[in-house]
Amino acid sequence: PLTPEDGEVELHHNDRVMFGSNHLYVFHHPQDLAKQEKMGKKVEKVTYESAQEEIAQNTGFDMDKEGKSKNEMLLQEDLIAMMPMVNEANAMSEELDKKVRFDIALVSPQARGLKEGRTEVSVKMKNLENGNEFMWDRNKFINRKYLMQEMYQNYVEGDPNWDVEKDKDPFWEPSDTEILVGSVHVYLQSLAYLIELEENLAITDYRGAENGHLAVEIVPCGQDGSPLEDDFVEDPQELIGSPIHFQVRVPHARGVPNKYVQSCVKYKFYLDEKCTNTNWIAGTNPNFQHSKQFTYSPVTKQFVEYLNTQPLILEVWGKQTSTADKQRVKMSTKQMVAMEKGGLNLNEQNRMAQKRVTTQDDEEKQKLTQEVSLMKKMSEKMDKKLMMIQKLVDEATAAGSSTLQVEDVDAILKGNFSRKFKGTSGIVKEIKKYEKRKDSVPANSTPTVNPKPSPIPSTNGPARATAPSAHQDGNNVNKSTACTLQ
Repeated sequence: PLTPEDGEVELHHNDRVMFGSNHLYVFHHPQDLAKQEKMGKKVEKVTYESAQEEIAQNTGFDMDKEGKSKNEMLLQEDLIAMMPMVNEANAMSEELDKKVRFDIALVSPQARGLKEGRTEVSVKMKNLENGNEFMWDRNKFINRKYLMQEMYQNYVEGDPNWDVEKDKDPFWEPSDTEILVGSVHVYLQSLAYLIELEENLAITDYRGAENGHLAVEIVPCGQDGSPLEDDFVEDPQELIGSPIHFQVRVPHARGVPNKYVQSCVKYKFYLDEKCTNTNWIAGTNPNFQHSKQFTYSPVTKQFVEYLNTQPLILEVWGKQTSTADKQRVKMSTKQMVAMEKGGLNLNEQNRMAQKRVTTQDDEEKQKLTQEVSLMKKMSEKMDKKLMMIQKLVDEATAAGSSTLQVEDVDAILKGNFSRKFKGTSGIVKEIKKYEKRKDSVPANSTPTVNPKPSPIPSTNGPARATAPSAHQDGNNVNKSTACTLQ
């Protein structure tokens, strides 16, 4: 930008002069043009499209075409098309004193609640009197802009009825319109291992700014909603063909901006077509106390892949206050726009927005954090299994038993222990039953070969369990198999 200290600057043919952020003038100098052509210099031809690119670039958007993907090129085209319309809408708002301002907003697919897609150009409409913000998609804005032009034309022609009622005013949006506060991405790998998930995640808007935190829980359970206790699988493929039951819980949110008088959470799980909604709750720390149980029977390979690769997106929606700032009510649109520009530089805002939609560092960091949490919980459950086996051995030894049933140890290792037994004392009772059956087998019966036992992790205790072979015991061993304590 030029300052008084720069003094006079000589202009040449095709030099540009930009006033503010919207008005670009190209200097045309016929004599200088002829001189350059005579010298064999290639003279650039400035077009409307190239001028719009320069305006966008000077406003802070990256308009460089080198090394850009197809989606990024389409985004640039949308920017070039939308910026003149947004500038025109702002000019009409100031002239008609509608007390609203429009700005370009780049919205990523994730911020729109989608798992994939390309970044889209939307328009943020801000009510300058009360600070309420509304996001309009491209089609809605273009439709409203034509209605604005019709209103402005009536104003210019002196029509006394140029202004209309609020519900028909293209510059107006009701304060109770639902607005997306932000979204939360929850990765579902824990559920694929039947391990509960409890997270307190940041609610981020389309710019990547935090708008509070949302507590989310995903808890595997039985068909009746009872917890699975210590059950889990070591390979998600084990779920295929079996039913799965789990609950999605949204206990509360904390630190929601106070401009939202009410908020709720919406989400779609897997192939849901309709959103699941919590209740609308007032306050900046709403307690939703939401819980919904899901059942998928049988689990398919596609469902397991979804759990391993796709996040659950929870959107926080809000309704804004209708109370206007008493000081601003007396100000004109031009005065309030001047105040708005006194904040963060528009160029910096746009650079931050574009940087946000072109990077996924935060999302990858969140995914890695949840994976680390999953591994920690799996390690804790594996340690618990070893402790259960050790306790099983200790109790069997204390009861005077020298054998364990392999299927009972295997039940612990495979994670379905709690479905079969409610405690290690139940295993000891099963051992006693087995010993009585073994003693009642006739001596002349034909022995059967024991199935190969599952490998048993070593424990800190002195005892270990091994399966006897048919050569070690002449008695008939039933299908459940027994382990001998050594």
